Amino acid sequence: MDVKGAGRVPLALRDRQMVVRELAERYRGTNKNEKGRILDQAEELLGYNRCYAARALRRACWPGRQNKPRRRRGPGRKPIYDGAVVAALRKVWAVMSFATGKRLAPFMAEIVPVLERHGELSVPPRCAGSCSR
Repeated sequence: MDVKGAGRVPLALRDRQMVVRELAERYRGTNKNEKGRILDQAEELLGYNRCYAARALRRACWPGRQNKPRRRRGPGRKPIYDGAVVAALRKVWAVMSFATGKRLAPFMAEIVPVLERHGELSVPPRCAGSCSR
């Protein structure tokens, strides 16, 4: 039974980092075939799996890249409904056992007045039209 890396002595963290830096210098400017050989060496020396070895070498090649802040997305769509409408919709949604929009929409005109009548829901007059659509 031949287990990969079975007889090898594990390296200390500082030694592994030094090996990664050395291999990364060669890894950066080579072609695909040579990169494969360097990855084989990294697997053998460090005991990393191939995917992690490639990631470690890429990170060592471009040390400043992983610390760059990610670009934030823009503000996105403007909200259609205000907070009172959303709160009322969530209440109706919960009462209707979290039905999907297609199943919930036809019953909105019926359920909102019933919930108001029984005191379960209080909808401000300005959003009464949007909740029952």
